[in-house]
Amino acid sequence: MRKLAPDRFAETEYYRRHYQATGIVDEIGFVLKLRYADAVLSLSRMGEVPAFSRRDIVRLESAAPVVRALAERHWHARLDPAGGEDAAATISHPLLSKRELEIVTLILKGHSTYSIAATLGLSPNTVKVHRRQAYAKLTISSQAELFHLFLSRR
Repeated sequence: MRKLAPDRFAETEYYRRHYQATGIVDEIGFVLKLRYADAVLSLSRMGEVPAFSRRDIVRLESAAPVVRALAERHWHARLDPAGGEDAAATISHPLLSKRELEIVTLILKGHSTYSIAATLGLSPNTVKVHRRQAYAKLTISSQAELFHLFLSRR
């Protein structure tokens, strides 16, 4: 995270809602190149533990080719749209509007509120309203719960 986090990352809503809420103190990600999507396999240090040491990072970097190969092999076909499972359909809900489903799908793809607004031609406040409504309909209250809901149905 130290290499990738933007300036003032610790002041962002995402940091407060995700890192502070979960207790993550450091994170290392393996970027996976899948057939239909890129993904990140994340290892996190949580709670009252130190951040990853330089030694930890060197060990994980040396293991990265094997970790990536195994993870890519495991998830390669799972995200195949031709495999009959549409990610958006997995999180569908009878009360979720088309716009709410679009927003939830973009959230799951890693888009921020501002990125979703730009992609869909909406204001960030409108995105926030749709997000709140979708979360209420899905009976969740956070992005972490949204990811859990999505992953538990896979």
